[in-house]
Amino acid sequence: MFHEPLPTEDEINHCLTQMLTDGIHQHSTAAEKYAKMRLTDFSFVLDQWRNESWAQAIGQTTLPKVAAALQSGKLLPEQGAKMATFLQKQAEQGQTIACLYLAYLHSKGLFVQQNLAKAADGAHQVAQKKDWRGTQFLAEMLNAVPESATEILGKQTTQIAQKWQQNHPHVSDNDLQAACKRFLSNPIVVKQTIRQILQAAAKQGSPTAEQRLRNLIVQGNISPSPPAKQYCQLEIWLDTQFPATPPRELISSGDVEIFPSNTPFLPQIDSEPEWWQNPKIIMWTGVMLGLLVLMWLSVKFMK
Repeated sequence: MFHEPLPTEDEINHCLTQMLTDGIHQHSTAAEKYAKMRLTDFSFVLDQWRNESWAQAIGQTTLPKVAAALQSGKLLPEQGAKMATFLQKQAEQGQTIACLYLAYLHSKGLFVQQNLAKAADGAHQVAQKKDWRGTQFLAEMLNAVPESATEILGKQTTQIAQKWQQNHPHVSDNDLQAACKRFLSNPIVVKQTIRQILQAAAKQGSPTAEQRLRNLIVQGNISPSPPAKQYCQLEIWLDTQFPATPPRELISSGDVEIFPSNTPFLPQIDSEPEWWQNPKIIMWTGVMLGLLVLMWLSVKFMK
């Protein structure tokens, strides 16, 4: 469902140059996403992966030499290529930490072609093995570059959407894809997804996920309380976007018909209601109108 072309290395480097020099931005959205991920500092994530006691607590291992080499930043291209090949072989044999490091390389474009979808696939594979390190890395990538939600969550979103579509055959593939893209590009959805992923990592035994979530809430990156349900689950979002019956048969008042593209949503923390929706303003307006009517009646009877 989500097949966006990868930006070229020249496009990413050009975007990086503009970001670092604060020049005029003239690049594609894809290039910007990839450039932002390259600039993200994941050193604290690497520190977590090399922690022996945390790995032993979930029955996993670490690769201290790989971690040290990556954190040193002194690997030559030939050495980096060999390390990537080694990690690929270990990951194919089921070693989760190798899969994690390979995902990291794909996220940053280190010694391999940068590919956010491949980075997400690697992290998802580790998360499915109940290894909180993979789960939490998904949250960190999404928090670093919220615009990359289509790459990081695209495969899982497609699976959910296709299953939902089986019970809603009147919804076309194009309309379904557009609705899913609106879902993943919504800031409220992305923030809530980060919350859900970190909560899942905490349940898997992460010693840092809960504190990380609290920090993001304090920083204002995530709201203190969850939003409306339609921003929490794709199925509810799709139910709101597409009625069970064809849209033209749902709501019609003669002059107005409501279609999936303009179905109203409840106001969220990120979108304050209009001033005229304020209950206090409505109440005082009614009081003032009442007083004006009484004054008019008193003047009329005095005459």
